[in-house]
Amino acid sequence: KVSNTSIQDLKLSYSFLINDIEGRQIDYAYRANPDGLATQHTTSPAHGLDLTRTLGKSSYLDVSLRQNYFDYFDRTYSNLYDKGYDAAGPATELAGLPDVVVWGVGFTRYQQTTNTFLLKSSLVRQLSQVQQLKGGIEMQWPKVEFGNPGHLVYTESPTGLRLNRYEDMPPDYPGVQTYWPIFGAAYLQDQLE
Repeated sequence: KVSNTSIQDLKLSYSFLINDIEGRQIDYAYRANPDGLATQHTTSPAHGLDLTRTLGKSSYLDVSLRQNYFDYFDRTYSNLYDKGYDAAGPATELAGLPDVVVWGVGFTRYQQTTNTFLLKSSLVRQLSQVQQLKGGIEMQWPKVEFGNPGHLVYTESPTGLRLNRYEDMPPDYPGVQTYWPIFGAAYLQDQLE
């Protein structure tokens, strides 16, 4: 976070925070084949500019503009057509040992991406020693994407099992969906002590 108060009656701040996590969920069935588990990865940077303007002895204005980005995926290989899926095959249990996956990989493929811009502002005025008036607005306009970036399905064929790949073929194999919701709020508060 960086702040500047060199301009009279004005404080500017910029902050940046990033979170990056990679891991695997525990699945007891994969205890003999831990490399067959899908990997989950999250990257979420957030940054924003804050401005506080003093408007006199008894009032001030706050304005914030932020961007919050969130990217999550859960998959074994990044590319749907990666030959690793073909080479490993589906997660397979050993005959006679139920719930023990001995070879193959998980076919989980899921992603979620949210890119949100947020504008928030409030005005505070101390009317007297016992009364404060405060009002504000907030607007958010995110882009939200989530779903399956491709489906992997084994089917029987005359030559044995065949791995099929489907990309955005609803209703059975829908792809990643995109939404553009808009959120807004406003408030007015009179505080008496």
